[in-house]
Formats: sequence, structure tokens, C-alpha cells
Amino acid sequence: MEELRELRERLLDAEGKLLETERFLADLIENSGSLMVIKSVDGVYTFVNRRWEECTGLPRADVLGRTDAELFSPEAAEHFRRNDSEVLRRGELVEFEEFFDRPDGRHFFLSGKFPVHGEDGTVSGLCAVITDITDRKRAEEKLRISRERYELAMAATNDGLWDWNLLTGKVYFDPRYYTMAGYEPGEFPSSFDEWAKRLHPDDHPLCNRALQSYFSGKTPVFDMEFRFRRKDGSWMWIRGRGRRVESDANGNAVRMVGTHIDITELKQQQQEIQYLSFHDHLTGLYNRRFFDEELARLDTPRNMPLTLFLMDVNGLKLTNDAFGHQAGDRLLRTVADVLRRTCREDEIIARIGGDEFILLLPQTGEEDAASLGIRLREAFENVRMETGTLSVAFGWATKNDMSQPAGNVFITAENRMYQQKIYEMNSVRSKAISFILETLYENIPRERRHSENVGVLSGRIGVAMDLDAEAVKELVLAGKLHDIGKIAIGAEILDKNGSLNESEWLTVKRHPEIGYFILNSVSDYASLALIALAHQERFDGKGYPKGLSGGNIPLHARIIAVADAYDAMTSGRPYRPPLSSAETLREIRAASGTQFDPNVVEVFLELFKKSPESIC
Repeated sequence: MEELRELRERLLDAEGKLLETERFLADLIENSGSLMVIKSVDGVYTFVNRRWEECTGLPRADVLGRTDAELFSPEAAEHFRRNDSEVLRRGELVEFEEFFDRPDGRHFFLSGKFPVHGEDGTVSGLCAVITDITDRKRAEEKLRISRERYELAMAATNDGLWDWNLLTGKVYFDPRYYTMAGYEPGEFPSSFDEWAKRLHPDDHPLCNRALQSYFSGKTPVFDMEFRFRRKDGSWMWIRGRGRRVESDANGNAVRMVGTHIDITELKQQQQEIQYLSFHDHLTGLYNRRFFDEELARLDTPRNMPLTLFLMDVNGLKLTNDAFGHQAGDRLLRTVADVLRRTCREDEIIARIGGDEFILLLPQTGEEDAASLGIRLREAFENVRMETGTLSVAFGWATKNDMSQPAGNVFITAENRMYQQKIYEMNSVRSKAISFILETLYENIPRERRHSENVGVLSGRIGVAMDLDAEAVKELVLAGKLHDIGKIAIGAEILDKNGSLNESEWLTVKRHPEIGYFILNSVSDYASLALIALAHQERFDGKGYPKGLSGGNIPLHARIIAVADAYDAMTSGRPYRPPLSSAETLREIRAASGTQFDPNVVEVFLELFKKSPESIC
């Protein structure tokens, strides 16, 4: 028996270490805003992260163990194969633009691929870190198409013809010209001076310089873009092109003709591309690229002291696990809104990572940064969300002279931010778990009584099995928290009057894993996370999520499984009435050795036999 006990402890220890490694990888990958993929040397997918699933629309379970040829079109698969081969041949990081087709059209990605080496040093596969650039590529394609249409229009229609007599100042505009600006015949000016009054004030000097450049021979054609006021007062963008067609005896131009083309849509698309290049699509704040460029631009003596103010949103992963990624997105947008309201208009706010934000504050010292920190903390504490209190960790550092590298200032601010985050981590996450439980109980009121009953009953079984006081205490708490993962399941499923369909059942089966990730985020609850993960395993190995069997299932989880079943059957559910205690005991006895641990069942039945009131 001693040898068996030692073997079991080693197995549990090994399993714990394995789960710890899995948790580390899950945290790293699932929090990434990039797509991540690992393939074997022969192109078989061995790993994809959640972001990859979202972008491709392919469930992880349908991808692992398969190749690109089995998942994508022949064109895309061959494209991936060539790029993968290039990475394995060169043995170094290589970047590619890649694509694949979905029902809504072709999607484009920027992929950084590099070889993965095994323990023996040989290449065992490759890893890819991928950024979705579909929006940018589609905007570029729209811009290209608009340019082609514009050039065809110029060649085919000469839209907006004008004829300017430089001696009299009179200008002839054909009907298509004033129609595109919303004017009726007789309403449009017939002189250059009157026409020029409708130019945007900022574009007057540009127009004059373009004409002077053309007349002086510096440019072969008059060509410029400017804003013109429509009849309704709005501004349109026009591209004007023209040439002289008559000159006087001294070679001076006396007549010009040309066209004006409406390029408003083209300009809007250019602005869209620029916006996508410098803004975060989720929050509308500036992105990391813009921040880096602005930091380089503002890193000058006149902007000293220059302060970098970093922020990290506490509990984003916990929010995603418990309430879903849409709730996590709302959390990030709320943080962005608070920053906009609290900061000055001239202060640069950027989202530089999944849960990281930064303020770039020129001519701002440590004292002013500290005051801003107080204002921000108060603003965040006053926000109430569906996911609880908004909590953000801060850290800032100031560059006082040009001798300090900006990179070192960033690192100092980041270290201070993470120090605060670590200091507050357990407290913030413990509050979040309490909030999650209360939210679950509000959504499904019977879960409060069920959790309490399972905790109490599990503790009594533990006492009857001669577990020590600390183990019983942990068992009671684990029983109360075992179903916390149900927070991610909608009430329409948990309260459904009838059988669940396949999709709904798969959703329900995820709750042990969700509970594991929620509890594992707090060090005080880490041991309970493994129990929550295993409470739906069966003694015969036919349970979920890992198919553990017998002694491989943690003892606490085996005890909770019996207590959970007893309370669920005697309490009833929307889809069936409650059973009597006698009927429930027969069901549990019948499942001994298959669903339940026979030893636990024996103790439970004996406990009920000796003292029925301790069960009820």
C-alpha cells in the first residue's frame, strides 16, 4: 500500500507540473493579439491559438493533425507550402504576406515564420506569428480600383472641362463641372476670381504656387489637388489638370484648358488607410506604430521633461474566460473612453498591446504625472461594469534630458507598472472571483444553494473518510466553487426545459475548463483549479474534459462528483422533477465503479445510513 500511495503521489505531482506548463503556454498564447501556429516538418498542424480560430473560422479540433492541403484551397495550400519550405531551407526567421479564402472573401496576413528545434538540436517543425492585415489590404485594393476608375474617367469623359482666358479672367465650365458640385445652370461663377472664392482657404496659396510653377516651366503640366466648396456648403476634393493652349508674342500664356475630377472618394479611402495604419481597430486610440513614431518625433530638448505613463488592465484574461471575449472588448473600450475623458486633448493615448495602454506626455514632469495618476485611479474606480470594478495598474517614468535613452525610460515605467500589478494581483483577482460567483448566482439563483449544498456535503464525506482538517476545509471550498465555470454558459442553456442539442451540450462541457482558468488565475485558489477541472471526470474514464480514470482523478474531485450528483438529482432541474433520496441513492449505488469511485460511494452510503439528517 505504501508503494501504491507513493506512486499515486508521483503521478499527481507529474500531472500538476504538466498542467502548470500547459497553463503557462495557454496564458502566453491565448492573451496574444496575434495568430500563432506550430507545424511539424511535414506540414501537420500541432498547435493553433484562439485568435487563429477566430480569424480562420476553423475550430481547433478540426485543424490539429491536418495539413494546409486538407484545410485550404489548392492555391493557398501551395502558397503556404512554398513559404514553409523556404523557412526550413534557410533556417531563420522569414516574413511573408499570405492569404486564404473564407466565405466573406480573401483574407491576408503578415506572417513571421521561424524553425523550431527539438531537444536534439534538429529542426522539428516551424512556428508562425501572424498579423491579420485584411482590412489594410482591402482598403488598398479599394484605393487601387478607385484610381483605375478615376484614370478611365479622365481618359473617356474629361469630366469637368474648363477653359480659362487669362487676359479677361473669364472661365468657361461645361455642365458636368458645376453638376458635380451641386450647382444649377446660371448659379456657377464665370470668372476665375469668383471661382477662387470657393476654394478652401488653406488651398489658395497651394493653387497659386502650382500655377507659378507651371508658368515658369518647372512642371510640364498644371496638376494639383484642392478642396472646393459645394453648393450645400460641404467640401469636395478635386484634382485639377491643365495646359496652356495659347500664348502671346512674348510667350506668356493667355489661355488654358483642362479638367477637374472629383476625387473625394479617393481621398476618403486614403484617409481610411492612414487611419488603419495608425489606430487600434478596437478602441480607436493610436496604435504601437504611431506611438513609436511620435516618441521619436517628440524626443527633443524642447519637449523635456518627457513622461511615459504606462497602464495595464487587471483581469482581462479572467474577464475573457468568465464572460467571453465580447465582454473583454467592452472592458478595453471602456478603459479607452476613461482615458479620453480624463486626459488633455494634446496628450497622446495609445493601445500598445492586448491589455496595455500608454500616454506620451511632453513637457510633463514626475509631479504632474503623479497628479494624473490620482485622477485616473479615481476615474477608473468610479466605473461599474457587468464584469465588476475596473482595475488598472500604473507606472510612469520621466526623461529629463537628452542623455537618457527613451528606451530606458520606457523600461523603467514598465517595471514600475508591473510591480504595482504584482502587488495588487491577488487582491484584484480574488474580488473578481467573488463578483463572478455573485453574477452567476444572480443569473441562476438555484446555483447558490447548489454550491453551498455540494460544499457542505463534500466536507461531511471528507470527514467520514478521515481526511485531516485542512483537507476538509479545502474540500468544502472546492465544492462551493466547482461550478464557477458556468458563468460562461447562458441562462437560456442552463434553464432550458428539454434536452440540449449538440452545440449546447458542447458549451456546457466547457465549464470545468473555464472554471480551471478562472481559479488558476489566483495563487490562493490554484489547488482548487485542478479539482474544478476534474469534477466531471468519471471513474471509468468516460468523463470530460481529459478522460481521466480511477486514481488519476484527484480525490477531492471524486468526492465532489458524488455530492454534486446527489444534490442535483434531489433538487431537480428545469428539464426534470427532483428524485426522492431513496431513488437518488439507488442511482448513485448503480453508478458505483463506472461514474463514481466505489470507495467514496461506500462511505457516502454508510454516512447516509448512519445519519440521514447529515445529508439532507
